[in-house]
Amino acid sequence: MDHIKHLRAMGYTEAEHLMSGHVERWWSWYTASNDWYSSVERSSDGRTTYKVDRLTIRPAKLVCQEWASLIMNERVEVSAEDDAASEWLKAWALASRFTATGQRLVERAFALGTGAWVLSPRRVKQSRTGRTVADAAADIAVKRFDARQIVPLSYDDDECADCAFVSEVVVSGKRYGQIQIHELDGGTYHIRTRCFDEKGRMVVLPGVLEDIDTETDVPTFALVRPGIENQYLDYAPVGVSIFDDAIGAVKLTDTAIDNMWRDVWLGQKMVFLSERMLDHDEYGNVTVPRAQDQQLFRLAETDTGEKMVEEYNPDLRASDNKLVVGTGLALLGSRCGLGNDYFSLEGASGVAAAKTATEVISEDSDLFRNVRKHSNAIVPAVQRIAAGALALARTIQGADVPDDPGAITVTLDDSVIEDRAAKKKADLADVASGIMPPWEYRAKWYGEEEAAAKRMVAEAQGLLAPEL
Repeated sequence: MDHIKHLRAMGYTEAEHLMSGHVERWWSWYTASNDWYSSVERSSDGRTTYKVDRLTIRPAKLVCQEWASLIMNERVEVSAEDDAASEWLKAWALASRFTATGQRLVERAFALGTGAWVLSPRRVKQSRTGRTVADAAADIAVKRFDARQIVPLSYDDDECADCAFVSEVVVSGKRYGQIQIHELDGGTYHIRTRCFDEKGRMVVLPGVLEDIDTETDVPTFALVRPGIENQYLDYAPVGVSIFDDAIGAVKLTDTAIDNMWRDVWLGQKMVFLSERMLDHDEYGNVTVPRAQDQQLFRLAETDTGEKMVEEYNPDLRASDNKLVVGTGLALLGSRCGLGNDYFSLEGASGVAAAKTATEVISEDSDLFRNVRKHSNAIVPAVQRIAAGALALARTIQGADVPDDPGAITVTLDDSVIEDRAAKKKADLADVASGIMPPWEYRAKWYGEEEAAAKRMVAEAQGLLAPEL
């Protein structure tokens, strides 16, 4: 389905997928699906064609997975100044699996330069005039989109006010194209949804509201980008892939992996047996056992000095291959901001193994700075989508949260760049020396409220009878 054609027909005449050519290129390296990995070659005489496939460990995807695990995981916490708003946010993040699936969105955003969290209200109640009626049965889901599905409509360098998101839906076993537009209209955000059948005809699907007035001016989507400069397009709210400058390192790594595999395959032991040791059929043909595995072969006999068995053991070039693979991974880590030592082959039999973040962060301060840089780019997006969810909770669900919930705080999981065991040990030393009270230690490391932590300490010290 031509989403851009439909958007322009709907009046968005300048709608386009920004940087679509680059996005397609990044996707092909992320999925290892371009011609470099699988091509059709011709023989030297030009008469025969054959397919050439390269073995891959998907280095581009590997980098994106690592950055996603460093930046966002299920331990991310989102809270607001207002207690009621904060409690609602925690329950929503759990129910919508926002933090549980956030790592997937960050991985795609780092792969393709841009991703988006998009709020999608469900079971919304409307009056006969089309106005939204607050209903506790309404649900506020959050969806994930990558750069291939995002069409900015109103934007400048760092801000996108209106945006369209294209996707496919399946209803009653039939597939439909869908365009969902989030735009500020008349002072409030509207979520407008259009569906199209396989012939491009607009259709109305059951349960899909064509226009939802959110009754709030708080944005209902947030774009996510890595914290690096877009050198291809100015004044646009889209980013570039984290491995954009590392395609050469991706090629080197996979070429080395492919070469290692070929050396291992071609380096299998070959055993040549004398014809006298082989069975013959009734027609005199020699039967070579396991010939299909190319391990046992018929040995051509000579008149003198005949050998019954000969072996051929090709050189695997294991050390050379490991050196080249390690070089490719080091360059990959360096060009993608992870550092030369992030990926290591130490202790791994030809398979890339990532060190723990704590091991690397102590060796390479560049990684620490890059983690902070990318985190600073992600946190505002989390704050924006959390603010939008709170606004919809009030207007669509009728939740008891204030118009102004105060500042929204996003706490990332710093354990990926801090040695938690060392910090706990240091805090225990502070407790032993009297610098830190025991209850504060419990509150910090066990996640207990102050009152509960004090009670547990009192019980442990025998100053308070345990609760039954």
